[in-house]
Amino acid sequence: MQTSTIFPETLHHRRQRLAELIDFPAILWSDSSSSRNFPANVFPFRPSSHFLYFGGITLQNPVIRLESGKLQLFID
Repeated sequence: MQTSTIFPETLHHRRQRLAELIDFPAILWSDSSSSRNFPANVFPFRPSSHFLYFGGITLQNPVIRLESGKLQLFID
């Protein structure tokens, strides 16, 4: 698993801020392998931007559940 260069405190702050704005769980998924912007792209995978913004990890096919500022990671 590849982790982000973003500090854990930053990710925690983002999740806490989201928790202040909504009162229901949020589900975000990373997506599966596909070409990114064009077929000649040499990188086979990039997680969705929302997944990276709140989770900070690069994995294929996981889902994160955000509720009350806490993150649960589910991996297929």
